[in-house]
Amino acid sequence: MAVVRKKVIERQVAEELVQDVFVAAWLGAAGYRRDLGNPERWLFGITRHKILDYQRRLRRLVAATVVAPADRDLAETGLADADRRLSVEDALVRLTEDQRRLIGLIYGAGLTFAEAARALKIPEGTIKSRINTALRTLRAFLARSNP
Repeated sequence: MAVVRKKVIERQVAEELVQDVFVAAWLGAAGYRRDLGNPERWLFGITRHKILDYQRRLRRLVAATVVAPADRDLAETGLADADRRLSVEDALVRLTEDQRRLIGLIYGAGLTFAEAARALKIPEGTIKSRINTALRTLRAFLARSNP
């Protein structure tokens, strides 16, 4: 739990990830090979993978939120577009410093709204409001720059 809590501050999410680790360990116990390392190291590997999976899911949610609805088909096909990345970077520059920091904490570092609120010592409602405003700004800019 301590290892997960270092990466995921929200207790409920951390508990779910720890449970996922132990379920994966239980189901994959037959695949454990003693010659490759001790059981603790094996569990830490499972833990690391579960945390990375969680962070990837968060990033996909961000992509689904920020990418304009008309562009979703293109995003889902996995076609990375340098122009789109530059447009997103241009859009991020238009945000306030607080908004960029929150986008980084929530969508980059994978914090929940509650975790970000505790980390910054501001109300969760303020976090949600600032993120909502930031996402609207990003969408509006991206809609104008990608007709």
